[in-house]
Amino acid sequence: RSTLFPYTTLFRSPSPRYSETWDVSVVLHYLQGLSPVGTLKLKELTIKLVTLILLVSGQRDQTVHLLDFSNMRVSTDSYTFLFTKLLKQTRPGFSNPTVTLTAFRDSRLCVVTTLKEYISRTEPLRGWESQLLVSYTKPHKAVSRDTIGRWVKTVLSSAGIDTKKFKPHSTRAAAVSAASHASVSLDEILKTVGWSSESTFGKFYKPVLRESRFPSSVLETAYSWTASYMCNSLCIKSSMVELVQLLPVN
Repeated sequence: RSTLFPYTTLFRSPSPRYSETWDVSVVLHYLQGLSPVGTLKLKELTIKLVTLILLVSGQRDQTVHLLDFSNMRVSTDSYTFLFTKLLKQTRPGFSNPTVTLTAFRDSRLCVVTTLKEYISRTEPLRGWESQLLVSYTKPHKAVSRDTIGRWVKTVLSSAGIDTKKFKPHSTRAAAVSAASHASVSLDEILKTVGWSSESTFGKFYKPVLRESRFPSSVLETAYSWTASYMCNSLCIKSSMVELVQLLPVN
């Protein structure tokens, strides 16, 4: 009896990882609450930093896991990380992407402010560890990709995101979608996240999101939530005033 699979199974086109994604502004609003960074516990500081890096860079957790002081370049308002190891998207003819973290106007969402505090706080704890991300508990060794994933899951869950539906790697789709909806050019998105063709973007990420320039456009979505909340509050107050005015006077 033939055991060949149908051609439709063998040559099935890949489908989008998600048909929709979570609203970036919801998570950013939660991260704003983890401020000022100087008052945070090391755990809170760590998980905030990891989530901000993932969102403003659009990178995979593997890439963030490989951030290393030996490949870090510092300027006045930014940090740039290079990669010497192979990444998942590494391929012949294309160089590894760089991750550049730039300052943002709101210190509560500024990845540079958060990173500076993290470096200062972990310097006396890490010993000879050159990997950027280390455990917030003793002995403060370099962490694995799985640990980073758990950190991100903690943030998403705390922010109210359904972590049964959306896994930690969904930050990539959410960030790319926020940038796309903010009219960041396709070329800029491809360059930032390290994709070589439009087809990757179209097949896996274009169908997602509904809210919200890399990286600032991702952070700006925090204010769409605030503006919407204020607008709704004002509308409710206005309606209440009108209602009171219509009530009969005794």
